[in-house]
Amino acid sequence: MDQTIVARWETGKYHPTTDAFIKIARYVPDEEEKPLWYEYAGLTREDIAWVRRSDDENVVVPQLTDAVSAGPGRVIEEDIEKYLSLPAEWVPRGGKVRALRVIGDSMAPIIQRNFIVLIDAAQRDPKSLEDKMVVAREADELKIKWLRKEGKFYQLVPEHPTERNRVRILTADKDVAIIGRVIKWIGSPEPEK
Repeated sequence: MDQTIVARWETGKYHPTTDAFIKIARYVPDEEEKPLWYEYAGLTREDIAWVRRSDDENVVVPQLTDAVSAGPGRVIEEDIEKYLSLPAEWVPRGGKVRALRVIGDSMAPIIQRNFIVLIDAAQRDPKSLEDKMVVAREADELKIKWLRKEGKFYQLVPEHPTERNRVRILTADKDVAIIGRVIKWIGSPEPEK
């Protein structure tokens, strides 16, 4: 951690992020003090017991309360519903990974309703994300789409375009913007009825 950042924490100019508090807790040698740092991160006692069971081969990723749409979008907040302990190899080093629950079905059969998607918000440059699955903001909603390039334009393309789930052009006016790359998804298809 950069010393200037720590100095700003100490003077109260900035407050550590949830992720910073969790990382600090992992390095606190006194087992009696560790729960205090987890509490600063906003974890409940139940969360703390669960996170502490994670070992060095796992990382803790916040799952946000709001869902991301694979279809009509929804507004998203950074409110954390819970923390997931995931294998470290799933999470890129230096990434800003968040987990989101999926609603909608425009990306089926690849990603379906109630799957959990992991997005890396550090990966947002369209040039490096061509032909990758991304989460994009369209006005005030988030949606999962493929990023394709057609001529000089980048397009956000659903798995199954329809009138309701249209192809959108990535614009410079920021009405449509990439939030991050979908790096993994977790889930099982719902049983057929």
